[in-house]
Amino acid sequence: MDLDTISVTTTTTAPISSYWTSDSPDLTAGATFASAAQVTRRLALLKVTDIEAHLLPFLAAAAAEMTFEADIPWRLSTDDPAVALLRLIAKVAIMSPHVGGPHTARLLDQLR
Repeated sequence: MDLDTISVTTTTTAPISSYWTSDSPDLTAGATFASAAQVTRRLALLKVTDIEAHLLPFLAAAAAEMTFEADIPWRLSTDDPAVALLRLIAKVAIMSPHVGGPHTARLLDQLR
């Protein structure tokens, strides 16, 4: 490794040129928290066959978040992925309806 070609970022103590809190992302644009009960109410309006493939990552992230918060074990299943995730989310909603978080909120946004 040639020491002459390494790029170094310099640190400065100059004042920040922009007011960072006014340039922060708009957190009111979408929900930042949703509960298992809210998501289950929305999922109850769908048929399992109507769940599109692009929703699977959102279902998986929300299911992982909810099961972690509710301290419910995530068991392996031979069911179709959508069915297994829906069952897990329903189980969480029954046992701990108030758990959730940002991943659950993203799922709820996708279901609207």
